[in-house]
Amino acid sequence: MQLRRRFTALLAALAVLVGTVAVAPAGAQDEALPDLGPDTTLINERPNGKLVVETPIGRIYGNLPGEAPDGLFVITGDSIEKACTSAAPPLHRMILVPQANDKWTVKTPAGGTQVFAYVYDTDLGGDDFFGAMCGGLFENGTPPLAPLAVGMVTLENRDRNIADITTALSGTGPFAASLNNSITGLVSDRDGNVFELDARFKGKLRANGSVSCTGDCSVALTPQAG
Repeated sequence: MQLRRRFTALLAALAVLVGTVAVAPAGAQDEALPDLGPDTTLINERPNGKLVVETPIGRIYGNLPGEAPDGLFVITGDSIEKACTSAAPPLHRMILVPQANDKWTVKTPAGGTQVFAYVYDTDLGGDDFFGAMCGGLFENGTPPLAPLAVGMVTLENRDRNIADITTALSGTGPFAASLNNSITGLVSDRDGNVFELDARFKGKLRANGSVSCTGDCSVALTPQAG
């Protein structure tokens, strides 16, 4: 899932935000390169056409539309407080791979990338969760729900068939893509209890913002043995 940029388009599932690239001065960027948007910085252009960028990365998992809620909703990047008030999630490196069909694949470097995960105990998901939490915060200062557990986890991402790379990277609206990402690692609650977190999404994101699961779309929070 992806955590969309502030309220511009909070998606009901997994979207991929990518960072910003700043190597050449304004107007000096290679004309063959795609417009990466205002938040993504180009770090390196490899001879094989792959682009290494630094971009805001956020994902969401759990309680998909049209399915019975599993009681867990996960945000990566920022807690709900920052997601409600910040312009974009933290920056991480991603790799943009040109496809033969003139579309793009967005993937994490080998071994994935480390992101913070915030696990919430709720049956709400997507827009409903952000609407309830951020709406209460903005309207009357109600503190958002405290996370059930927090920890640093490994994000592995491979989203394919992205035609509108500018929209995908800037988070200014829905885009069409085949999404395949996961987070795995240890998180802990306020009492020091440690859990193994495994959240996955494999599905389709359409240009109208609708999301459908086509594979493993699950969130598992398991007490660590011992």
